[in-house]
Amino acid sequence: MPGSSLWLTPPQPSEFNKAAQTLISSSIPQLFPSVKTYNFIPHVTLTSSIEASSTYKEEPQKWLDSLSLSTEPVKGNVSVDLVASEPGEPFFKKLTLKASKTDALVELGAACRSHGVENGNMDRARDWAKTEYLPHLSLMYADIEAKEVADRYAAIESACGKALDPLTNDESLLCTGGSIVLVDTTKPIEEWNVIAARNISAIRWNWIPQTQ
Repeated sequence: MPGSSLWLTPPQPSEFNKAAQTLISSSIPQLFPSVKTYNFIPHVTLTSSIEASSTYKEEPQKWLDSLSLSTEPVKGNVSVDLVASEPGEPFFKKLTLKASKTDALVELGAACRSHGVENGNMDRARDWAKTEYLPHLSLMYADIEAKEVADRYAAIESACGKALDPLTNDESLLCTGGSIVLVDTTKPIEEWNVIAARNISAIRWNWIPQTQ
């Protein structure tokens, strides 16, 4: 993947993060025993293609801390509403939980895009976020046809339901809080590591399965 990426991650101690990691690390791979899959932390990508040489250079934490989150939609609660699982053709979107494009999540993506890619141009970043940004939480990276993933859809939905349904309350809330993290995604997937992190308390992670 070109450049580095900014991800939104659930709080590590949360039961939701543990359940999502189990889906990524074992439950989903077990449904595709003949396919090479990869391990990675649960996240929703906010933007990618961040060039280190022109942005954070040797000070990734200082750069991330300077990200402005002062716009009204971002200052309030940012809802990450995860909906039905969906197979896709791209390697990094082979199986995802879609995230609804709420105003606050789109604005957060735009703020990250402006800071990391658009040299501070928020108008261009907002246009990208509204027209191109497709927020999601990936469950599998793999070289496999989307049809093969779709053929296992019932088993995938069952695994997601078993992992996530017990965690929600009547309002579908999975957990609150999380972090924006910077990851050098120019390296092989096995070497992806968080190089800077910033706590974001006003995040609501919700699970809204198709049956609702």
